[in-house]
Amino acid sequence: MKYFLTIGALVSCVFFPVVTPAEARSVVRVEDSITVPRDAVADGDLYGVGSEAVVSGTVTGDFYAAVGELTITGSVASDTVALAGMVDVSGTVTDDLRLVADSVTISGTIVGDLFVIARKLNVLSEAKIQGDILFFGQEGVIAGAVGNDVLGRVTELRIDGPVAGGVDVTVGALTLGDRAAVTGDVRYESAASVVRAPAAVVSGSVVQAEGVAPDPYAYLKGVAETILVLLFAVLSWYLLLRRNLELVTEAASRSLLRSGLLGAAVLLVTPLIMGILFASQLGVLVGILLLMLYLLTVVLAAVGSIAMTGELVRRFLRPQQRFGLLYIVLGAAIVGLCLTIPALATIPLLLVFFITLGAIAERIYHTIR
Repeated sequence: MKYFLTIGALVSCVFFPVVTPAEARSVVRVEDSITVPRDAVADGDLYGVGSEAVVSGTVTGDFYAAVGELTITGSVASDTVALAGMVDVSGTVTDDLRLVADSVTISGTIVGDLFVIARKLNVLSEAKIQGDILFFGQEGVIAGAVGNDVLGRVTELRIDGPVAGGVDVTVGALTLGDRAAVTGDVRYESAASVVRAPAAVVSGSVVQAEGVAPDPYAYLKGVAETILVLLFAVLSWYLLLRRNLELVTEAASRSLLRSGLLGAAVLLVTPLIMGILFASQLGVLVGILLLMLYLLTVVLAAVGSIAMTGELVRRFLRPQQRFGLLYIVLGAAIVGLCLTIPALATIPLLLVFFITLGAIAERIYHTIR
């Protein structure tokens, strides 16, 4: 019970986001708009969940965010990790920048590595990336200066700036523009040869490994496979533990805001608790158990998001009907349709995931208690 009281105390910080530097070194904020104004200082680590986050001032620690839009025009003194729809960084990140987003634009300075999973990455000519760029996505343009290597797996990649290291990518189409200047080797796996501008400079060698011709329907096939896996999992849940799934969807739909806030808190605060436990020798075993429970809850939330989407549709269209297989299949179809349009899918699917995660976490708590 003391363990759950500790979690509850930390989660309650979400509902009281105004914390002074004297009170804590970490601040958790769940708001519609999260801002660090110009000339303001957020002392310590900052964790934020909302529709947008704007950092115009300074964050002296790490910055973790799950938002619709993220804008950094100020500076972050340590790591920045974000799950967002759109990201624009024109300021400075003194350590690594790790992003999962739909669209990312970088025009500032990244002292560490830049790790991006996104549909589109645009590193403008004024940007300076002092470490590696690791990019996994559909379309990438790297026109800024890169202090080390460019790595990843991309459908279309254009390099049009200086790269102090080498290039090693799996790519559908690779282009070296007029301003490209690669100090090391260019190694790429692709079915198509590199398109190299006359003024492009490669000091090392250019090596092509045989690749497979890009499939224009690969993304849609991936979406279909993902939906089928999730649908199979949620149908198994429904058939084996029907009442349990119904209780989760009912509890979430009765209080969407509470479930969503609780889900965001669980996702962001639990890693903090695990870090504290792993730092203590006495708490390692509890930390391992919490990690296993955390991973299980996140996986169940991803699976349950299908059912939750169907439940929300039922409440909107036919509130008098009971939740059943029809709405699970309908939820899977809606999620699949959303995933085919990544720019529109990120925020609504993220909200449904938070709601489902909160409801599952609440059910687990009541069951263990």
